Amino acid sequence: MNKDVKVVYNKLEETERNKQSYIDLSKVKIQKKNDLIETCNIFRDSRYETFRVFYMRDNMIVGQEIVTSKIPNAVLLFSSDKFSENYPIRIYEKMRNRMNRLKADGYYLAHNHTSESAKPSKEDMKITKKFVANVNGFLGHIVLGNKDKYSIIEENSRGLILMPKENILRNDIAEEMEQKLKDNTFYDIKISSRVELVALLKKMKNDKEYSVAILTDSKCKVRMILDIPNRMFNQNTKNLNGFFKNIARNSGSTRVFIGTQDVLAYNKILKHQIYGTIKDTIYFNNNSNLYRGEKITENQDLFDKEKIIKRKVRDRER
Repeated sequence: MNKDVKVVYNKLEETERNKQSYIDLSKVKIQKKNDLIETCNIFRDSRYETFRVFYMRDNMIVGQEIVTSKIPNAVLLFSSDKFSENYPIRIYEKMRNRMNRLKADGYYLAHNHTSESAKPSKEDMKITKKFVANVNGFLGHIVLGNKDKYSIIEENSRGLILMPKENILRNDIAEEMEQKLKDNTFYDIKISSRVELVALLKKMKNDKEYSVAILTDSKCKVRMILDIPNRMFNQNTKNLNGFFKNIARNSGSTRVFIGTQDVLAYNKILKHQIYGTIKDTIYFNNNSNLYRGEKITENQDLFDKEKIIKRKVRDRER
């Protein structure tokens, strides 16, 4: 085995033995490579449900964030034995604040089922009603099953949340989305219908053409997790640096970590890491639990260069 490739101890396998399985992203820290690997594996493993929020403005995605559970078949957002009574309130406050910062005019909820069924559970319906009651701008809650099944929980004209029927994603809609993504990132695509967002989510799910970007604050606490199209790493270092700085300012982040399943993307990401945009990068393989990571001596925070420049300007002005 190559000396740069190491076997990962995968904490996902502890799920059956350890029932403290909810991941509260505000408490997750990326302090070493294994933290990064574990988090990336969670968001790329189809055995585990992932709950997402998409923030919209003029039918465009302007931001997204991810919450997940390590327990198969269960996203436990408001588990009373894990959180204080105020925890749901903090989630709603964070969402409202983020919508204001992003100037979002609405939001979608989305999560996957690990089974083939896309029929919402009673818990899915209950959680949806809580979001509708506490955060204005609800556009729909998409539930994905395996293969091409999906359902969309909606609010009707009388304000009622009704159990939806399962649907099958049409091939022509999936193909149209595939075509759109050839020349654009999902931040550049107009989402003209809920079904188009379903097609986008199906494309993103476990797709090696996307990498995981984890943004943390200076104390290494996770602030946001994003799916990033690999072709974004083709752009010049300055442009990508600016892209992540904009997201970081909106999410209170100072560091960017990347996990990818594509070795070509990994080599491109290293150039951005050397530039100072990315704190650390790993190439990982879900199936074999192998990873590779290069040691970069100049591991900077995202805004370090700006701080140095401002400091030099202040020194000259004195």
